[in-house]
Amino acid sequence: MTPETEIFQRCSYILPKKKRSCRMLVKSGNLYCGEHAIFDPINKDRIPCPNDPKHTVLIQDLEEHLKLKCNSRLLEEPWLKQNMNVDISMPRSKHGGNGKPSDELLKLVADIVCREYEIVKNEVEERSGTRNKRENRACQENPELEVTRLRCPVEHLDLSQVEFLKNCEQVIAVCKHFCGSATDFGIRSIANGISNNLRIGGFVLTPCCHHRCEYSQYVGRDYLRSIGMENEDDFEALRHISTWATCGFQRAEENGKDEAKIWTISQKEELGRKAKVLLEIGRIAYLKTLGFDVKLFQMDVFVGCSTGAFKTLNLQNSTFYNVTPTNSLDPKQHEITAMCFSDKEQTEVLVAQFNRQLKLFNSLQGTYTDLFVAQGGEGVVKGLEITKDENIITAFESGDIRLWENRGNLVSSTINAGPQIRVMTKKPTEEIIATGGLENPLKIWDLMTGENTFVAKNVRPDFLELRVPVNVTNARFLGDTERIVTTTGTHHIRIYDPRAQRRPIQELEWLDEPIHALSLCNRPEHVIVGNTKGDMSLFDLRGKINPIHKYRGFAGAIRSIDAHPTAPYVVSCGVDRIVRVHEVNTKKLLKKIYCKVRMNCILLKKKNSLVNPEKPPKTKSARGSDEEEEDSEAELVNSEDETLWKEMKTVGTKRKRKHEDE
Repeated sequence: MTPETEIFQRCSYILPKKKRSCRMLVKSGNLYCGEHAIFDPINKDRIPCPNDPKHTVLIQDLEEHLKLKCNSRLLEEPWLKQNMNVDISMPRSKHGGNGKPSDELLKLVADIVCREYEIVKNEVEERSGTRNKRENRACQENPELEVTRLRCPVEHLDLSQVEFLKNCEQVIAVCKHFCGSATDFGIRSIANGISNNLRIGGFVLTPCCHHRCEYSQYVGRDYLRSIGMENEDDFEALRHISTWATCGFQRAEENGKDEAKIWTISQKEELGRKAKVLLEIGRIAYLKTLGFDVKLFQMDVFVGCSTGAFKTLNLQNSTFYNVTPTNSLDPKQHEITAMCFSDKEQTEVLVAQFNRQLKLFNSLQGTYTDLFVAQGGEGVVKGLEITKDENIITAFESGDIRLWENRGNLVSSTINAGPQIRVMTKKPTEEIIATGGLENPLKIWDLMTGENTFVAKNVRPDFLELRVPVNVTNARFLGDTERIVTTTGTHHIRIYDPRAQRRPIQELEWLDEPIHALSLCNRPEHVIVGNTKGDMSLFDLRGKINPIHKYRGFAGAIRSIDAHPTAPYVVSCGVDRIVRVHEVNTKKLLKKIYCKVRMNCILLKKKNSLVNPEKPPKTKSARGSDEEEEDSEAELVNSEDETLWKEMKTVGTKRKRKHEDE
């Protein structure tokens, strides 16, 4: 077959998106395949399907096609009604509207998005969910469970006519990943069910694909009008901005196709997330008119546990959510040993497990996926960081420091920091890391060259002239300076300045237990540390190291601390299975969330729901605010102890002695 002959045996239709010819074969003497024969000028036999114009049908087969074969046909069922949940007050619009909005309109709508997001952001909660179909497994686990699957477009579904729902005392609806306007159809389906006396007690809704929404079907049009988005053009601009949250701007910029140069890539991604939130706030406003109490779930804290469980917490509601199914975890393989945020917006969390499996949790998409298994070295992953180029740094217990691409390709493995590594931390503004461990002093490394730029010298012998063991348990760079603060297993807090000397320039011995947890906080030149006994304190590093506050309420070793960089909040976790939130300045215990398992790592998002506007501020007593705060903390501890004693069963009573009776 010659190339010239092959051209005439392929369909002549040009696919608009792919900008090439259709590759389907055609019958002899025809120019178009059966799917595209409708575009043939001499075509008289094939027409678009009345149910779905995306496919075509022969005129002679139309009746049979509509009755038996068309996948878009409506079955003759009582629970199917044409356009039951469609808003017919406006004509349906095609996706994409009137083309790309102008930069002026995008800027106008972006200003509205930023303004309104600041108003509603504390209402926003986002919760992830599993993406697996579980009804078959559920039936296997519980044979008495009845599952009925109805296959139909949701815009035609009449819930009140579904037979097995009619006799239910209460219905709970779970709407998972409704694409674009299907979310609005689902909401109307529930609203219509309620109006037809269906007893719906509540529902959980997981929307997606905001760029597929239609203005004519969007239920939150009244809300958009109230914030200044008056017409379909404004909605199209909002819909267009929402695509920026997940667009590949890096690739578009490389190909010279990036649009709207008014904003940087990071600013556009942030605007895209805010636009998605505003679209959901409009739906919330509509649902509230139906009498629902609606909230979105926001992830404030991420926790890695010794069992391998990965949890997200909402601090406003004091609730947690298991991202991983707990019944499939093996602590000897899945224990989480290190965590870090993998992007500036803190929407992704990178996790290292005991078996060296690296995983990525995406809070926007609700996915928890395997990346790759980190090879090389010995022992578990003790440190995890991200470079400016979004490469992954791993530090193994054996001292091997390796640099990886996201797909698991090894970039560099030139650094060996020595055995028994306990900590690896990166300087936020530069490609510099610090390492340390058991009999492994503090070292500083340049990632670009692999050069060791600093090795700490052990402190002088103690007053008995005995050597002080080296046991670096944690470390942090103090802002943009060259100084580093470390904690040790010999209960010391030390500050090093590589420009001055190899030994620490400041040192404090604190209590008698090893210090493992360390975090910077919103107060410059201050750190918060926690030890294995359950003590946590704030220290001032200016001049001589001084303890400022001691935080109360712990009942076991503190394994991880993370303080907010600008707000006075600190979260902590440990072996007592409780996540605690303290106010940095007042020492007040704000939240206690019981998470059921021991926790190793904790991360606090910068943007979170740590607000409590309902409680009025306390007035200072004549004795002073510090004494009053200590009294309130003591009352909290006493009330907890009293509850514990009341719940204990009485074992028995002793007979009183005679002299006691007398």
